[in-house]
Amino acid sequence: MVSPTFSIIVPVYNAENSLHRCVDSILNQTFTDFELILVDDGSPDNSGKICDEYSNTDSRIYVCHKPNGGVGSARQAGHDRARGEFVIHVDPDDWVESQMLEEMLAAARKAEADVLIADFYAHYNPNHTIIHKEVLHDFRPSDVLAGLLMGDVHGSLCNKMIRRSAIQNNNIRFLDGVNFCEDLYICIELMKDNSLKVAHINKAYYHYDMFCNQSSITKSYTQSMVNNFEAVIDAAFVNLDRYGDYQSHYGSMVVRLQHYAFLSNCKKARYYECVDRLPRRFILQSLKTARLSKEMRYVEQIAVKGYFRLGLLIHILYTAAMKLFHQV
Repeated sequence: MVSPTFSIIVPVYNAENSLHRCVDSILNQTFTDFELILVDDGSPDNSGKICDEYSNTDSRIYVCHKPNGGVGSARQAGHDRARGEFVIHVDPDDWVESQMLEEMLAAARKAEADVLIADFYAHYNPNHTIIHKEVLHDFRPSDVLAGLLMGDVHGSLCNKMIRRSAIQNNNIRFLDGVNFCEDLYICIELMKDNSLKVAHINKAYYHYDMFCNQSSITKSYTQSMVNNFEAVIDAAFVNLDRYGDYQSHYGSMVVRLQHYAFLSNCKKARYYECVDRLPRRFILQSLKTARLSKEMRYVEQIAVKGYFRLGLLIHILYTAAMKLFHQV
């Protein structure tokens, strides 16, 4: 059997209201040499039935029904079944432009890229959409890795086209039991391979719906998200010194951990322990290199005085407030 150019993986859970829009946008691609893998992660609604209906009408669609295990296990199930040269992930409540595969493939071929990163649309509500630009001075793996750790590069797999052999050759798999930022971990592990060629296309194809389906597999935020992100931090920084000097980025990851803890109304205190054991220079470095507004520069001054927790809390509160007004 001839392998397709693309394997498109969609982890599905409680997405009956948006799944048609998602799948239809994929089937409307101008480039048609792909397989679509729909992974029904034990959805209690009609999502699984909808997946089966699609598979009965198009031979390119494969449906995997599995007990509920979370988005990480669903993505991994898709990868285990994938046969394509390149892999792309699409979440069930999002959708893509019809030229995505055709134009991203052309850009990847031209650049001889193993990983192609695109910009993406973020829909905060029906009347407010922002195009997020992935801006780096250099797209070498080491620079992209630093950007991922600092939060300058989006950690999702959905705006990235990845050569499947790059994942296989590096023995990269999703972390067991991690269902928040599980794709960030994959991106970080992938960028540890300095032999990969990474390129960027200055165009958005992916529509990230941030308001439609709050109960879907990728939008359900609970206290466990904090534990998941802690697991990503722990796994990502294992032997990271082998690949370069990234220890100063640890502070930035903890700032994000604090942010998630605040947004999820976390009652656990373990994330404070992360801050307490941070070397002072790591916190200062993360604050100095973060893309903060002028109004937030006083956080550095607070941190310099040693009030790390207070400085980080102010950073979290400010960022959360700006998110409400879509200014950051």
